[in-house]
Amino acid sequence: MKITDIETHEACVPLQSWNAKAIRYYQDTNFSYRTIYVLKTDNGLEGLAEMSGRERGNEQEWKDRLVGTNPADWLANPSLPISFAPAIYDLVGKYNDVPAYKSFGPKVRSRVPVSTWTVSQTPAKMAEEVEHAVEQGYTWLKYHTGHFHNMIDQTAAMQEVAPTGFRIHYDMNMDSTIDHILDVIRELQKFPVAGALEDTLRVHDYTGYKLLRQKSPFQLIYHHMPLFGQEAVLGPTDSYMLGHAPVGQVIERAGLFEALNVPFMMQNVGGNITRAFVAHMSAAMPRATLHHVNATNLWAEDVVTPVLEVGGGMISVPEEPGLGLTL
Repeated sequence: MKITDIETHEACVPLQSWNAKAIRYYQDTNFSYRTIYVLKTDNGLEGLAEMSGRERGNEQEWKDRLVGTNPADWLANPSLPISFAPAIYDLVGKYNDVPAYKSFGPKVRSRVPVSTWTVSQTPAKMAEEVEHAVEQGYTWLKYHTGHFHNMIDQTAAMQEVAPTGFRIHYDMNMDSTIDHILDVIRELQKFPVAGALEDTLRVHDYTGYKLLRQKSPFQLIYHHMPLFGQEAVLGPTDSYMLGHAPVGQVIERAGLFEALNVPFMMQNVGGNITRAFVAHMSAAMPRATLHHVNATNLWAEDVVTPVLEVGGGMISVPEEPGLGLTL
């Protein structure tokens, strides 16, 4: 099996009506666009992949490298961009008539936790975000806190509408101090809806993170990893996030987290192609137990079927060959 051609399709996918303006303001208008890749082979198979936004950077160089090769040559490759990886695993799965997760190892779970995602808005709008998240079947909502909004006021408004068990994941943007975060934590402890804090301090402040871990009742999530995941050996936080990482790196770090018995999540923004791929990876990675972030909820439409429906904060791992999706 050889890759013979790569079709590229640019789609402008409608955002949800209730927060489209806020999302475009935060992300710019390019966020509505999605680039879809269809990798075709000499035996008639097609593999699907996507990237958020318009094509940019070195994508053309990678397309030239992939054409003429066997998809299996790229399995677990630590440099292959995540924008093409789903199609590689889609093709290998279809060729062998098995779901993509079998290329990662034995399945350890059939349902995978996922989170909704949004941007910082007024307290009233954040309460509306929670209501929509609950309606869509989520139990976690992640958002980036912002200097233009008071996160305690936002949390109070979200608490008013959140059902029991619903949690907020705060991304603190790596620009705070220990004293400030401890002040915030003291306020957040008043609200059952407050769940997890990500990137509270600068990435190299391992001493600060360890001190915060001793004092914080909330789950602490470490995202950006200058030591390529080896930070986990130092124990700065409770859990870790792999954001848009090449598959080879995810596999390497998943093994490290398994050895250290610490949980992790993945953050790969995109539609149901991206979400399905994360589900297949998570299905075979024992410590990938946290609510993975895809932002799939932001778009009102998609380019594949079936849509991976959320129920009880989870999605089912597709069992059809490859990713289990049709363009």
